[in-house]
Amino acid sequence: MKKQFVIIGIVALLVSVGLSGCENAVPDNDGDGYNNDIDAFPFDKTEWLDTDKDGYGDNSDKFPTDTNLHERYDIMSTIGVYFPNHQYSSGFYVYNDSKYVVVSWMVMNSLYEDEFQEISFSVRKPPENEFIFYYYDMSNESIRFPINSSNWGYWSYEFAVGNVTQNITINHEIYILK
Repeated sequence: MKKQFVIIGIVALLVSVGLSGCENAVPDNDGDGYNNDIDAFPFDKTEWLDTDKDGYGDNSDKFPTDTNLHERYDIMSTIGVYFPNHQYSSGFYVYNDSKYVVVSWMVMNSLYEDEFQEISFSVRKPPENEFIFYYYDMSNESIRFPINSSNWGYWSYEFAVGNVTQNITINHEIYILK
């Protein structure tokens, strides 16, 4: 009778060890909790999924469902107060690996309808600093400019506030998508 208990105990132990060993049958080389057979990056513990199959893991890919875009570089992202009858300008460089320049803005004030006509925003691009965009309706907008070999280089932008009754608060940002 004692031998039966010992044998049953040994069999139970072997079955238990055998069953628990099955769940670790596929290795997890990077120790991120995802077995190598489902881990798109089995040697990178910070990545395991690549939804768009572009070779960039979803954790580091700012556009995990778009195979063409991977990174966003902020040029300017601010809420600025602009005074009547002033111009504000700056610039940035666009390299040949960029896909788009995105410009977006929103006037935060309540303005009279005719005061929107007093606010303008312009963007110039290479090679001859030509206007590619000049806009008066500053209520709320976003524009994406495609980049190609003819417009790499230094870009500039300008806000101009004309004769308005108050300081203007504009939430605006410019960024590059790669």
